[in-house]
Amino acid sequence: MAGKKMKIKCLVWDLDDTLWEGTLREDRDVVFDKVKKSIIKKIDERGILQSIASRNDLQQAQEKLKELEILEYFFYPQCHWGSKVESIKLIANKLNIALDSIGYIDDNPFELFEVQYFLPEVKTYKSEEYEELLNLEEFKSDFSTKESKMRRQMMKSREMRERAESFHNGSKEDFLKACKMELILRSANTNDIYRIYELASRTNQMNNMLDRISKEVIVDFIDSKDKAIYVAELSDRFGYHGIIGVCLFEMKDKISFIKLFCISCRIEGRGIGAAFLKEAISLMSKKHSQIEEVYCEYLDEKKNRPALMLLQITGFKFFKKNEKKSTFNLKLPVEESSLNWLKVIFML
Repeated sequence: MAGKKMKIKCLVWDLDDTLWEGTLREDRDVVFDKVKKSIIKKIDERGILQSIASRNDLQQAQEKLKELEILEYFFYPQCHWGSKVESIKLIANKLNIALDSIGYIDDNPFELFEVQYFLPEVKTYKSEEYEELLNLEEFKSDFSTKESKMRRQMMKSREMRERAESFHNGSKEDFLKACKMELILRSANTNDIYRIYELASRTNQMNNMLDRISKEVIVDFIDSKDKAIYVAELSDRFGYHGIIGVCLFEMKDKISFIKLFCISCRIEGRGIGAAFLKEAISLMSKKHSQIEEVYCEYLDEKKNRPALMLLQITGFKFFKKNEKKSTFNLKLPVEESSLNWLKVIFML
């Protein structure tokens, strides 16, 4: 296992003289290059989301984007006369991704400098560099998975869920029940290798070690008798969300070590992360009945504090600390998940 290089998860575009040539509020007949449309589509195909931070009227901008047949590619567009810095922060919050996963492209040197000054984690690009974006390491993908190809559609499903929740008059629990969520837990197989690699590479908040693992390590955990990988697939009334969680175990005598767990940030706020971790441990202990306790290391970084909270919710207790790493311990059996709005299906 090795440290991760951050990839872009969302590219935020300025509009005037960046996405198109001209100023929309002065002339509706702005010039839109077909090359940019192609780049937008290719960025989308790589599983990278896109948004907008622009000093424009939102309705007018959306009408133009619809006219250009690209409105569907942009999530939570921020078009107003306020700060681009605040717009980017809001987009990151809405998408639930870290600022160091955001890219921002603009033609205005002042706007770029302001973003660099107040949000140094954000990667910035000059508008004339748009043709080089796909060649940059942070935009490259080693492979394509069905989840990456579906990322925009899955975000659309998330927007539908949020919209439905905003109109729901009952309790949060009643709404979650109405979502009809199903979580399938199973052992990973060789068809899952690329998705596991992708999930470990892209996940920061619920990743206990912030590790990027090699395909060789994944294969070793799948094939070894004293190791195991469990994955979780999620679906609900709004669609299929693919593999959203992975947990790697290594067994030694009566102890199991969680070497890595990572859970997609897209499923936050529904209790699914804790349910997955509990059920993955339960599944592991059923297959390896000699295991009496589980240990898990945690790399203490601000960006992955949700992983620490997940360990605590699951019932892990602090065991020891070594530099930036802490070790947590859980005695078996683990307490069963009690989410009555989530149907868990085991595929043994």
